[in-house]
Amino acid sequence: MRLMSCLQCQCRLSDQAKSCPDCGYPVPGENSSKISDTDAISEHPLQQYRTLRIIGLAAMGSTVVIAMNEFHTAATIAGISGATTYLIGLLSAWWNT
Repeated sequence: MRLMSCLQCQCRLSDQAKSCPDCGYPVPGENSSKISDTDAISEHPLQQYRTLRIIGLAAMGSTVVIAMNEFHTAATIAGISGATTYLIGLLSAWWNT
C-alpha cells in the first residue's frame, strides 16, 4: 500500500481506495477506463458528506457571533448542532469508503 494524492482535491489517500474519502472523486486504476465520473459519483456519493462538514463548520463559526451578542443558550445549541453535523459528515464519509 502506498499513499497518493487525489486528482480533484489533493487529499492524501491509499492507492487501494476506490474513491477519495474527502471529495468522492474516483481513484484511477485498472478499472478507471470502465467508470465515468458521473457513475463514480452516483456509486460513491461522498460529496454530500463534505457538504455536511462545511455546514457543521459554518454552524460552529456562527457560535462565536451568537455568543458575542450574549445569547449563550443559542450559542450552546448552535455549537453542539454544528459539531454534531460535522461529525456526522466525517463519520459518514469514512463509513462509506
